[in-house]
Parts: sequence; C-alpha cells; structure tokens
Amino acid sequence: MHAAMDVLVKNYMAQNVHIKTTAAALGFNYIGFELDKEAVNVYFESDKTPIPKKIDAEITLLRNLYTDQMNIVHMTVNGIRKSGKLDYPDKKIAQV
Repeated sequence: MHAAMDVLVKNYMAQNVHIKTTAAALGFNYIGFELDKEAVNVYFESDKTPIPKKIDAEITLLRNLYTDQMNIVHMTVNGIRKSGKLDYPDKKIAQV
C-alpha cells in the first residue's frame, strides 16, 4: 500500500509545492513520506544549485479540503535550517 501511495503523494507534491530562488523556479527531488500520527511528513530536496540568497515557497497542500489546514515547512540552506508554520489561508513562506 505504501508504494501505491508514494506515487500519489509524489504527484500531489509536484502540483502543490512551488519553490523558487531569486533567479528561477527550483526543481526538487521527492524522497518519500511517512505517517506520524495525525501528520504526514514529506521529504524532498532541491536540485543542485548555487547557494541562493533567498528561497520563496508556495505551499497549497490540502487547501481545497480543509480551512483549518496547517503546514510546517523546514528549509535548510548552507547548513542553516529555518522553519515556519503556514496557517490557512497563508500559503507563502521565505528563507532569507
């Protein structure tokens, strides 16, 4: 069952997670997901790129289903991890 869901999660992420640097849209490689009680942790990493000065992300996961949806985003650039919480209707987050 996990393998079948893996394909669905990968496709859903591609449609609902958009990341860009100052220069251009940033591609990412889906690594996988895991269930954690009420949450689903999804892991991916970006393609190799020069260290960006800023990353902008637009996350619209489950927005069409739940008006109380919350997404927690962790971004690591050059060894520095920053985290943020997106409560509905917020969908954009940046790391500078």
